Amino acid sequence: MQFTQYATAEAFERDVLAVLKRHEIENNLLYVNIGDGKIMLTVKDDADQVLLVADRTPPHPLVLYGRDNQCDDETLAFFARSLFENDIAIDFVFAEHTLAERFIREYGNVSGKRFAPAQRLALSVTDHATPPAGMATGRLRLATEDDLWFLPYWCADFNVACDIGGYDLSAAVETAKRLVGQQQFYLWEDGVPVSMVSSHRSVTGCRMVSYVYTPPHLRGKGYAKACVYTLTRELITPASPRCALYVDCNNPISNRVYEQIGYERTGIYQQYREVPVNP
Repeated sequence: MQFTQYATAEAFERDVLAVLKRHEIENNLLYVNIGDGKIMLTVKDDADQVLLVADRTPPHPLVLYGRDNQCDDETLAFFARSLFENDIAIDFVFAEHTLAERFIREYGNVSGKRFAPAQRLALSVTDHATPPAGMATGRLRLATEDDLWFLPYWCADFNVACDIGGYDLSAAVETAKRLVGQQQFYLWEDGVPVSMVSSHRSVTGCRMVSYVYTPPHLRGKGYAKACVYTLTRELITPASPRCALYVDCNNPISNRVYEQIGYERTGIYQQYREVPVNP
Protein backbone atom coordinates (compact mmCIF):
# COMPACT_ATOMS: atom_id res chain seq x y z
CA MET A 1 0.00 0.00 0.00
CA GLN A 2 1.01 3.63 -0.53
CA PHE A 3 0.41 6.61 1.76
CA THR A 4 0.46 10.05 0.12
CA GLN A 5 0.25 13.54 1.59
CA TYR A 6 -0.46 16.10 -1.13
CA ALA A 7 1.19 19.49 -1.47
CA THR A 8 -1.35 20.89 -3.96
CA ALA A 9 -5.08 20.71 -4.43
CA GLU A 10 -4.55 19.99 -8.13
CA ALA A 11 -2.64 16.77 -7.45
CA PHE A 12 -5.15 15.67 -4.79
CA GLU A 13 -8.14 16.32 -7.05
CA ARG A 14 -6.51 14.39 -9.87
CA ASP A 15 -6.33 11.31 -7.65
CA VAL A 16 -9.59 11.51 -5.67
CA LEU A 17 -12.36 13.28 -7.59
CA ALA A 18 -13.50 10.20 -9.50
CA VAL A 19 -13.71 8.29 -6.21
CA LEU A 20 -15.57 11.05 -4.37
CA LYS A 21 -18.08 11.59 -7.16
CA ARG A 22 -19.37 8.04 -6.77
CA HIS A 23 -21.07 9.25 -3.55
CA GLU A 24 -21.05 13.02 -3.90
CA ILE A 25 -23.62 14.04 -1.32
CA GLU A 26 -22.05 12.14 1.57
CA ASN A 27 -18.61 13.41 0.54
CA ASN A 28 -19.60 17.09 0.57
CA LEU A 29 -17.23 17.88 3.45
CA LEU A 30 -14.31 16.24 1.70
CA TYR A 31 -14.89 18.55 -1.27
CA VAL A 32 -14.87 21.58 1.02
CA ASN A 33 -11.50 20.64 2.47
CA ILE A 34 -9.72 20.46 -0.89
CA GLY A 35 -7.34 23.40 -1.14
CA ASP A 36 -3.68 24.36 -1.18
CA GLY A 37 -2.23 24.46 2.31
CA LYS A 38 -4.75 22.00 3.73
CA ILE A 39 -4.17 18.44 4.93
CA MET A 40 -4.96 16.08 2.00
CA LEU A 41 -4.21 12.36 2.22
CA THR A 42 -4.83 9.05 0.46
CA VAL A 43 -4.04 5.39 0.80
CA LYS A 44 -3.69 3.46 -2.47
CA ASP A 45 -3.20 -0.22 -3.21
CA ASP A 46 -0.29 -1.58 -5.22
CA ALA A 47 -2.28 -1.08 -8.44
CA ASP A 48 -2.53 2.67 -7.65
CA GLN A 49 -6.25 2.48 -6.81
CA VAL A 50 -7.44 4.85 -4.10
CA LEU A 51 -8.68 2.92 -1.07
CA LEU A 52 -9.06 5.73 1.47
CA VAL A 53 -9.42 9.51 1.22
CA ALA A 54 -8.93 11.96 4.10
CA ASP A 55 -8.59 15.71 4.34
CA ARG A 56 -8.80 18.46 6.90
CA THR A 57 -9.06 22.21 7.32
CA PRO A 58 -7.83 22.80 10.91
CA PRO A 59 -9.30 23.33 13.45
CA HIS A 60 -12.15 21.36 11.89
CA PRO A 61 -11.99 17.54 11.98
CA LEU A 62 -10.12 15.17 9.73
CA VAL A 63 -12.80 13.75 7.41
CA LEU A 64 -12.41 10.12 6.25
CA TYR A 65 -13.99 8.13 3.43
CA GLY A 66 -13.36 4.56 2.33
CA ARG A 67 -13.82 3.92 -1.39
CA ASP A 68 -17.46 2.96 -2.02
CA ASN A 69 -17.99 3.00 1.76
CA GLN A 70 -15.70 0.03 2.22
CA CYS A 71 -12.43 0.01 4.12
CA ASP A 72 -10.80 -3.09 5.57
CA ASP A 73 -8.89 -3.22 8.84
CA GLU A 74 -5.55 -3.63 7.09
CA THR A 75 -6.02 -0.35 5.21
CA LEU A 76 -7.11 1.51 8.34
CA ALA A 77 -4.19 0.15 10.35
CA PHE A 78 -1.76 1.18 7.60
CA PHE A 79 -3.32 4.67 7.46
CA ALA A 80 -3.11 5.10 11.24
CA ARG A 81 0.55 4.00 11.30
CA SER A 82 1.35 6.32 8.38
CA LEU A 83 -0.15 9.32 10.17
CA PHE A 84 1.90 8.58 13.27
CA GLU A 85 5.14 7.91 11.37
CA ASN A 86 4.76 11.13 9.35
CA ASP A 87 4.05 13.25 12.45
CA ILE A 88 0.54 14.18 11.31
CA ALA A 89 -1.14 14.63 14.68
CA ILE A 90 -4.89 14.02 14.79
CA ASP A 91 -7.11 15.33 17.59
CA PHE A 92 -10.54 15.56 15.90
CA VAL A 93 -12.15 13.09 13.46
CA PHE A 94 -15.39 12.87 11.47
CA ALA A 95 -16.55 9.91 9.40
CA GLU A 96 -19.33 7.38 8.86
CA HIS A 97 -19.88 6.08 12.38
CA THR A 98 -18.47 2.56 11.97
CA LEU A 99 -15.45 3.84 10.01
CA ALA A 100 -14.81 6.53 12.63
CA GLU A 101 -14.94 4.01 15.48
CA ARG A 102 -12.57 1.59 13.74
CA PHE A 103 -10.11 4.35 12.81
CA ILE A 104 -9.99 5.74 16.34
CA ARG A 105 -9.20 2.27 17.65
CA GLU A 106 -6.33 1.79 15.18
CA TYR A 107 -4.95 5.31 15.61
CA GLY A 108 -5.16 5.05 19.39
CA ASN A 109 -3.15 1.84 19.29
CA VAL A 110 -0.21 3.43 17.47
CA SER A 111 -0.35 6.96 18.95
CA GLY A 112 -1.30 6.21 22.54
CA LYS A 113 -3.96 8.90 22.33
CA ARG A 114 -7.45 8.50 23.76
CA PHE A 115 -10.58 9.76 22.06
CA ALA A 116 -14.15 10.28 23.18
CA PRO A 117 -17.24 10.43 20.98
CA ALA A 118 -18.51 13.95 20.34
CA GLN A 119 -21.42 14.92 18.10
CA ARG A 120 -23.31 12.17 16.27
CA LEU A 121 -24.96 13.40 13.07
CA ALA A 122 -27.40 12.04 10.53
CA LEU A 123 -27.01 13.09 6.90
CA SER A 124 -30.56 13.65 5.64
CA VAL A 125 -31.68 14.28 2.06
CA THR A 126 -34.94 15.38 0.42
CA ASP A 127 -36.27 15.99 -3.07
CA HIS A 128 -39.31 17.94 -1.90
CA ALA A 129 -40.43 20.36 0.80
CA THR A 130 -43.58 19.58 2.78
CA PRO A 131 -45.15 22.62 4.50
CA PRO A 132 -44.82 22.13 8.27
CA ALA A 133 -47.80 22.28 10.57
CA GLY A 134 -48.04 25.51 12.50
CA MET A 135 -45.88 27.60 10.17
CA ALA A 136 -44.30 30.49 12.06
CA THR A 137 -45.10 34.04 11.08
CA GLY A 138 -42.50 35.99 9.18
CA ARG A 139 -40.57 35.74 5.94
CA LEU A 140 -37.24 34.52 4.55
CA ARG A 141 -34.82 37.08 3.14
CA LEU A 142 -31.21 37.27 2.07
CA ALA A 143 -28.85 38.58 4.73
CA THR A 144 -27.06 41.79 3.78
CA GLU A 145 -24.10 43.77 5.05
CA ASP A 146 -26.52 45.70 7.27
CA ASP A 147 -26.94 42.48 9.28
CA LEU A 148 -23.26 42.11 10.09
CA TRP A 149 -23.70 43.92 13.40
CA PHE A 150 -25.21 40.74 14.89
CA LEU A 151 -24.57 37.80 12.49
CA PRO A 152 -20.99 37.15 13.66
CA TYR A 153 -22.26 36.64 17.21
CA TRP A 154 -24.81 34.10 15.95
CA CYS A 155 -22.12 32.32 13.89
CA ALA A 156 -19.75 32.12 16.86
CA ASP A 157 -22.48 30.71 19.10
CA PHE A 158 -23.52 28.24 16.37
CA ASN A 159 -20.07 26.60 16.57
CA VAL A 160 -20.37 26.19 20.32
CA ALA A 161 -23.98 24.95 20.20
CA CYS A 162 -23.06 22.33 17.57
CA ASP A 163 -19.81 21.33 19.30
CA ILE A 164 -17.73 22.03 16.20
CA GLY A 165 -15.43 24.62 17.74
CA GLY A 166 -14.96 27.23 20.42
CA TYR A 167 -16.41 30.71 20.56
CA ASP A 168 -14.17 32.49 18.05
CA LEU A 169 -15.67 35.86 17.20
CA SER A 170 -12.90 36.96 14.82
CA ALA A 171 -13.34 33.80 12.71
CA ALA A 172 -17.12 34.24 12.86
CA VAL A 173 -16.78 37.77 11.48
CA GLU A 174 -14.94 36.41 8.44
CA THR A 175 -17.48 33.60 7.97
CA ALA A 176 -20.43 35.99 8.14
CA LYS A 177 -18.82 38.46 5.74
CA ARG A 178 -18.00 35.70 3.26
CA LEU A 179 -21.45 34.12 3.25
CA VAL A 180 -23.21 37.47 3.05
CA GLY A 181 -20.92 38.53 0.21
CA GLN A 182 -21.64 35.29 -1.65
CA GLN A 183 -25.39 35.75 -1.09
CA GLN A 184 -25.60 32.40 0.69
CA PHE A 185 -26.87 33.57 4.09
CA TYR A 186 -30.60 33.88 4.82
CA LEU A 187 -32.61 35.21 7.74
CA TRP A 188 -36.10 34.48 8.98
CA GLU A 189 -37.56 37.82 9.92
CA ASP A 190 -40.58 38.26 12.16
CA GLY A 191 -40.49 42.00 12.60
CA VAL A 192 -36.79 41.56 13.44
CA PRO A 193 -34.31 38.80 12.47
CA VAL A 194 -35.03 35.72 14.58
CA SER A 195 -33.29 32.79 12.88
CA MET A 196 -30.62 32.09 10.25
CA VAL A 197 -29.77 29.45 7.66
CA SER A 198 -27.22 29.10 4.88
CA SER A 199 -26.69 27.14 1.70
CA HIS A 200 -22.96 27.46 1.17
CA ARG A 201 -22.02 24.09 -0.30
CA SER A 202 -23.28 22.15 -3.30
CA VAL A 203 -22.50 19.00 -5.21
CA THR A 204 -24.00 17.76 -8.45
CA GLY A 205 -27.77 18.01 -8.19
CA CYS A 206 -27.82 18.81 -4.47
CA ARG A 207 -27.57 21.91 -2.29
CA MET A 208 -26.35 21.61 1.29
CA VAL A 209 -28.28 23.45 4.00
CA SER A 210 -26.33 24.52 7.08
CA TYR A 211 -25.84 27.16 9.78
CA VAL A 212 -29.35 26.63 11.10
CA TYR A 213 -29.45 28.71 14.25
CA THR A 214 -31.96 30.51 16.45
CA PRO A 215 -30.84 32.52 19.52
CA PRO A 216 -31.77 30.73 22.77
CA HIS A 217 -34.41 33.24 23.86
CA LEU A 218 -36.30 32.82 20.56
CA ARG A 219 -36.35 29.02 20.37
CA GLY A 220 -39.50 26.94 20.51
CA LYS A 221 -41.47 29.28 18.24
CA GLY A 222 -40.95 27.34 14.98
CA TYR A 223 -38.64 29.91 13.40
CA ALA A 224 -35.90 27.45 12.40
CA LYS A 225 -38.50 25.07 10.97
CA ALA A 226 -40.01 27.82 8.84
CA CYS A 227 -36.54 28.99 7.82
CA VAL A 228 -35.36 25.55 6.66
CA TYR A 229 -38.63 24.67 4.94
CA THR A 230 -38.78 27.90 2.96
CA LEU A 231 -35.13 27.76 1.90
CA THR A 232 -35.43 24.08 0.94
CA ARG A 233 -38.49 24.85 -1.18
CA GLU A 234 -36.59 27.62 -2.97
CA LEU A 235 -33.40 25.63 -3.49
CA ILE A 236 -35.04 22.58 -5.08
CA THR A 237 -35.13 23.14 -8.83
CA PRO A 238 -34.97 20.93 -11.94
CA ALA A 239 -31.25 21.71 -12.14
CA SER A 240 -30.67 20.89 -8.45
CA PRO A 241 -33.46 18.52 -7.39
CA ARG A 242 -32.26 17.65 -3.88
CA CYS A 243 -31.23 19.29 -0.62
CA ALA A 244 -29.25 17.75 2.23
CA LEU A 245 -28.31 18.68 5.77
CA TYR A 246 -26.78 17.22 8.91
CA VAL A 247 -29.01 16.65 11.93
CA ASP A 248 -27.86 16.13 15.51
CA CYS A 249 -28.94 12.58 16.36
CA ASN A 250 -29.30 13.55 20.03
CA ASN A 251 -31.79 16.31 19.28
CA PRO A 252 -35.18 14.62 18.80
CA ILE A 253 -36.94 17.93 18.20
CA SER A 254 -34.83 18.91 15.19
CA ASN A 255 -35.00 15.34 13.89
CA ARG A 256 -38.82 15.41 13.91
CA VAL A 257 -38.87 18.88 12.36
CA TYR A 258 -36.70 17.93 9.41
CA GLU A 259 -38.57 14.65 8.90
CA GLN A 260 -41.84 16.60 8.74
CA ILE A 261 -40.37 18.83 6.03
CA GLY A 262 -39.33 15.77 4.02
CA TYR A 263 -35.72 15.00 4.95
CA GLU A 264 -34.82 11.30 5.26
CA ARG A 265 -31.69 9.84 6.84
CA THR A 266 -29.13 8.34 4.48
CA GLY A 267 -26.27 7.74 6.91
CA ILE A 268 -24.98 8.25 10.44
CA TYR A 269 -21.70 10.06 11.10
CA GLN A 270 -19.66 10.35 14.28
CA GLN A 271 -17.18 12.90 15.57
CA TYR A 272 -14.39 11.92 17.97
CA ARG A 273 -12.22 14.34 19.94
CA GLU A 274 -8.92 13.63 21.66
CA VAL A 275 -9.16 13.36 25.43
CA PRO A 276 -6.36 15.43 27.01
CA VAL A 277 -4.02 13.55 29.31
CA ASN A 278 -4.14 14.86 32.87
CA PRO A 279 -0.75 16.17 34.07
